[in-house]
Amino acid sequence: MVATQRPELFSDALGYLHERAATETGLSDFGDDAYLTNLKVLLDCYDRESKLGDYGRTVVESTMISALKGRLYSTENIKNNPDCLTHPIVEPLFILGLPRTGSTALHKLLAAAPDTQALEYWLACTPDVRPPREAWKDHPQYVETVRALARIYDSLPEYRSVHSMKADEADECRLLFLQDFTGMTFSSNATIPGFEKWILDRDMKPCLRRYRDNLKLIGAREPDKRWVLKNSAHLWALGDLADVFPDACIVHTHRHPLQLIASVSSLVYRLRKQNEPSISKQEVGLQQLNLWARVIDRNRELRRENPDLDVIEIRYADFVRQPIETVKSIYRKFGIAWSAEIETEVRQWAAGNRKDKYGAHEYGMEEYGLSEALIMEKFGDYIDEFELVR
Repeated sequence: MVATQRPELFSDALGYLHERAATETGLSDFGDDAYLTNLKVLLDCYDRESKLGDYGRTVVESTMISALKGRLYSTENIKNNPDCLTHPIVEPLFILGLPRTGSTALHKLLAAAPDTQALEYWLACTPDVRPPREAWKDHPQYVETVRALARIYDSLPEYRSVHSMKADEADECRLLFLQDFTGMTFSSNATIPGFEKWILDRDMKPCLRRYRDNLKLIGAREPDKRWVLKNSAHLWALGDLADVFPDACIVHTHRHPLQLIASVSSLVYRLRKQNEPSISKQEVGLQQLNLWARVIDRNRELRRENPDLDVIEIRYADFVRQPIETVKSIYRKFGIAWSAEIETEVRQWAAGNRKDKYGAHEYGMEEYGLSEALIMEKFGDYIDEFELVR
């Protein structure tokens, strides 16, 4: 039972959130306290900047409590499996790119190969040594995650056509980044530009080191399998990523911004509209335009500063036209052996997961306050550098 009452202000909720997480897990060790700086900034920005209604407040509280529960689970399970930290992570594949560039489909296609491992949604939320797949359905944390995803789609059924998530499938590194209160998940749920700026300017190495330890924990049964990982947050932390994973193999996905900024705005608006009833599509559109323009400018700067990074460029149009050949090109680039077994598994996944499986995602540029001129002004140099076509 939680003794502390829910406070009026988010900035007064630090103890309440930790108590809720500890009560729900029966655990108490949150690990090192470096994450508290980010969390305090987040709470302050919710108070000063967000437009959350009662429902939205419940949603963001739940997200923060889930993040703290993830810290508790990973801290406890690493203590129970200390040898996991001795296993190196060798030449992991990192997929990064702006949202809606095909990175999710490419991630899941690469993860279908039998020689790789990926970060399953449920284990990213509740990190532990990955059990045999046949035991998942009886694992309490897996069951809890399935129910949590069902609640998301029950409250926002159209979201499935925008971004499909399953407890047993590969998902994004953002779920582990939540433990350090970094990434864009929090600002997808509410209007908190101050927190976005804070995160973009932070040293990500402490977060990435904890993230690396979580990967070692989850993959402890199969430490020799290559990791396939994906997150847009890697775009603005490329230098820090290279420091923590010096042999990283980077797959950078690209798509013409005219084809994606309205799509990103639509996704974020669908997430926010129930949380912040007064938010407008135009407001979200301009926020997303400016946010991702800043991210891509930062990424281009980091790539110039780190010319030795091992990177392959993947353009959306090429991937859509030839998905299997795209995967093969990644294997060739990084010297990974290809086999008939890998091709069979990848082709089977591609055949069973066609685009628009859960319905089409429809949106228009103008309804989000966007125009071709605005987008070209922000992204013109990026478009020219990577020779992106509409």
